[in-house]
Parts: sequence; C-alpha cells; structure tokens
Amino acid sequence: MKSTYFLGLLAVGTAFASVGNGCKSETEETPGTGGSGATTSSSTTSSTTSSTSTGGSAPIDEGGVACADAPLMEPVSGLLGTWADGIIGVPGDTDFFKFEATAGQWIAVVTDTGGDNEDANELDTVITVFDEAGAVQVAQADDAYPYISTDSEIYYHVATTGTYCIRVDEYSNWSGGTALGDPTYTYQVGAYELDFAQFEQLNKDSDPTPTNDTAGTAQTLTAAVVGQGTQVYAQIHGLLDTQSDVDWYKLTTPAAAIAGQVYFTPDSADGYGSTSGPGNVTLLDAAGTTVLARLDYQVESGVALQNYNLSFPLTENTDYLLRVERPAGAGAPGANDFYVFKAVTADQDNEQETEGAAVDGVNDTLATTDGPVAGQVSTDGLTTSYFVGGHMANVGDVDYWEFPANAGEEVALACGSLRSGSGVQGFHAEIRTAADVLVPNATGTEDANTDILWSTGTGASAPPIAITTAGNYYVVLSNSGQDATVTGTYYRCGIHVSTPTP
Repeated sequence: MKSTYFLGLLAVGTAFASVGNGCKSETEETPGTGGSGATTSSSTTSSTTSSTSTGGSAPIDEGGVACADAPLMEPVSGLLGTWADGIIGVPGDTDFFKFEATAGQWIAVVTDTGGDNEDANELDTVITVFDEAGAVQVAQADDAYPYISTDSEIYYHVATTGTYCIRVDEYSNWSGGTALGDPTYTYQVGAYELDFAQFEQLNKDSDPTPTNDTAGTAQTLTAAVVGQGTQVYAQIHGLLDTQSDVDWYKLTTPAAAIAGQVYFTPDSADGYGSTSGPGNVTLLDAAGTTVLARLDYQVESGVALQNYNLSFPLTENTDYLLRVERPAGAGAPGANDFYVFKAVTADQDNEQETEGAAVDGVNDTLATTDGPVAGQVSTDGLTTSYFVGGHMANVGDVDYWEFPANAGEEVALACGSLRSGSGVQGFHAEIRTAADVLVPNATGTEDANTDILWSTGTGASAPPIAITTAGNYYVVLSNSGQDATVTGTYYRCGIHVSTPTP
C-alpha cells in the first residue's frame, strides 16, 4: 500500500533497496510525507516444475497451506540466506514458509516480485512472521519504510534461537478488501542474516564495547555513497537493553548535502517485532549541545510512521550527532527492545523561500509572495505538484506560496514542521484566493499528534479542497511559537493539484 501524497523531494536514487539480498533491482521513489493468525489458507500448487529463482521456464508455488506443513526455505546460489518461490494464484491465496535463526542475529525477511509494483495488475505483498507453530505473531510488514515499492521488508533482531514461520499474503486480502490473485502473481521470499562487515551502509549498535553512551563516545556511522557522490545512506540497528541506555551516533555529511531524513520503522508484533521502540530521537550539532531537531518515536506507530520521521536541513561537510533514548519513564527493558533507522542525506530539497531562516518580510504578504512555484506533472498527467520549503523566521512569521488551479480540480496539501522534528509550534496552513480570502474549510494546524495532510489517503487529517473558480491561489503558512530547546525553524510542504477521478 502506497502513501498518496508527499511533502518533500528528498530523492536518494537506489539507496533504499533491500540490503544484501542479491536480488532487488527496483529504483526508489521519492520518500513519502506517508490481519493476524496463521492457521490455514487456500493456497494452490501449480503443476509446473520450474522455479523462478533458478531461471526455469515456468514458476512453481513452493509454499505450504499453514505453518504446520510450511517447507524450510533453502539456500540459492548468489544470494544470502534462504529463499523460496511462491504464487498468489487465486484470490484469497496465502503461502507459508519456514526459516531458522539464532538468538542475537539481525535478519531481513523480504519479498521480491520482480517488478516496480506501480502497476495495479502487479502483486502487492504483506509478510507476517510467526513462531514455528504459527501460534504467536512475531513481526509483520506491508511495504518497506520508507516506501520503495509494494514489496515487503522486515528487519528483526532475533531474541530466541529456533525455527520461524512466514506467511505471504496479498494486500487486499490481508486488509479486508476485494482479494486479488492471478497465476502471474509470482514472487520470491527470503530470510537472511545481515552482514555488517560486508555492507558499509549497515551499522550495528556498538554498545557496550565500545560504548556509545555519550556525545564524546558517539559511534561513527559508516554509509554508502549514492547518486553522484553527493548523498549518503546509513542504516542503524540498535538495542536499548538497559534501563539507562542511550545511544549516540555521528554522521558526516558529504559535499553538496543540503537536507536529510531519519526514517523510523515500526515496533511491536504488528511492525518489525521490537518489544519497545525508543523515545526521543534527537539531532544535535557536533558538540552535542545544540538541539537542531527532535521527535518522540512513541507518538506514532505502525503505518503512521510512513509520515512521521525526522526531516531537516543540513550543511555540507559537517558532523552531526544523533541521540537515541529509551522512552521517558520507561521501566525495565522488554525481552527484545530494538530499533531500526534509515538515515539519508540529499543534494536536493523543496524550492526554498527567498527570505531565509533569519530574514523576515520578503514573502509575508500576497503582494510579496514567492511564486508561482514550479510544478511537477505526474506520469498519468492528472496531478501537478508544487514542493516548497522555508523557515518561520520568528514567532508570527507568515509565508505566502502561489500556485494555479482550475475549476473542478482539488488541492491536497501535505505539510510538516513540528512532526518533522522542527521546534516550530502552532504551525498553521490556509489556502486563500487571489483576493486574500480564505477558501472554505481550507485551514488546519499541526500539533504533536496531528499532521497537516488534506487528502483521501491513509492518515489524512482532512479531505482535499475543492476548487470552484479558476485562478491563482495561495498556501499561507504561519506559526504561534517556538520550542525553548529545539532550534530548528524549518518546514516543508507539498501542494498537489489534481483532477478527481470517478
């Protein structure tokens, strides 16, 4: 399942392809702004005999109909771990497989459908991990975090040595919609241990030896260089295994880096399987004294994390620190408290306001607006998107952004400031006409628990705004305060103008 609208342009090429499986080939989309039980299935088995993973002429379905008869996946030449082939051959079909894991390992469980997953006729998978008997759900995922394609991905810290069962489902069937299935819905499913020595973008919490519990002992992140050498990607796998545990990491930005994000992944058995994720996740300067951005992971969980992550401006060739804490007031650690983050820097960002972070008055009125903004047309030609960004230079700052819209179109708006880690409080958005009159219902305020997300998609705070008269319109942004300890004043917005489809 894919988020509908975006607030930013932090594209990072192929950085988020699943790590180390030797199989993925998808390219990443621009990052977004956004069932249980294992008893039986209606799985069907093809009568053909060739496997997709071995280059045969026709696929086979190797899955069982329940955990009880699920086959143990096997090694495949050229790939890490163990793999199997499957087919969601008919609506309602589900497949079951098993793999073995050892306590202390970090493993990935993934699917690969071999396509870009943007075609409605292609398979959208959901994977669920259970104990060997299928009695206890361990982890579950629909898409990757952040969204790459509708292939599924879980990163799990193994707490107990043993055999685990995987269920592969089709999204509509899993979510209670109209189930889909077809003999062309083939996939591979794999489980493999992460190789932190081989892949430079993989980072494992070094605590307790060496410790990374203070700014002075921060663990230096290794990262993969992507794009034209101007972007980096680091994946962080950490444990919060003592009551006072705090993890510090250092990230150095490359030349031309101007923006960054730290993507969260979900905890609990409905996510990646952690018994508890972290509390505050904080970005600081190299000295560890100035807080640039901060989010409390515990505010959100599950699919909402697609729209909830640290997103911030950066300076090139600069060291930053990332501090990860246990939840405030948390007692003793659970049986398997861990977190998985994906950190990326980018050499592009939304179109920025002209007044900058510390200068006020340039675009504070309709007459001095920044715009019209350059638009980007979707591949189907139905949506034009305008991506903007800036700073609330002081309390009470107002920014105007101009864009065109026609009668009969609708405007979806996705904005983030406080819920991207900024210290801006009372971040407010309106859409106004060329006469500076508020469009009916086009107003909303962000708080710690509420996005500015006007759309028909998952997690929307309001519906899109209907346009009745053609002309130029203005997104008007303002604030009412600034956090006393978080210095970030930034925001990003995506303005999406579209023709409604029947």
